[in-house]
Amino acid sequence: MSHQIPRANAILEKLTWGRGRKKKQAYLPILTEIAEYFLKELGVPSSVKVKISFVKMKGNQVAYLELSDGQTNNFEIKVNEVTIFRRIVRFLAHEITHLAQVVRGDLTVVKGEGLHWKGEKVLFPDGKPYSIDHPDTPEYYNAYKSLPHEAEAYGNMDKFFDDARKKFDRPIESLAELGIEANYFD
Repeated sequence: MSHQIPRANAILEKLTWGRGRKKKQAYLPILTEIAEYFLKELGVPSSVKVKISFVKMKGNQVAYLELSDGQTNNFEIKVNEVTIFRRIVRFLAHEITHLAQVVRGDLTVVKGEGLHWKGEKVLFPDGKPYSIDHPDTPEYYNAYKSLPHEAEAYGNMDKFFDDARKKFDRPIESLAELGIEANYFD
């Protein structure tokens, strides 16, 4: 069951928080503002529904956008439950960029074929198809980051993180109540 978080503005028809939200409770209001800001900046229509869940993930994976064939207006972003705030913000920018790519029609999933970018099957420079199962090597990572949909998403991470830090950083209220001075982006 999802928990509806009050929105700072009416960007989305529905932004909900799924599993794992209790562990990140102190962050949910500011993460809601930040996610809605990213969605607005990327031109995602208010009719698009987004759920963000915190889940256990294997390895060093931080987050991913669940995608399926024909998906256009109902999405779930899953974030590794052990991820710290600053990385959550960076990877929300990344995954919301992918969401915007899908909504624009640039990134699609074709059943039986996998990811397509602007109508063409996503292939690595060596001609191999994109796969979620991959070697964990620097060569693979560099090739992965050069794929067109990933280049845009990685490119937005720093810009949107910096924008969010300038726009939303403030003291963490729950810590301030305990006499501890710390900001979200510290």
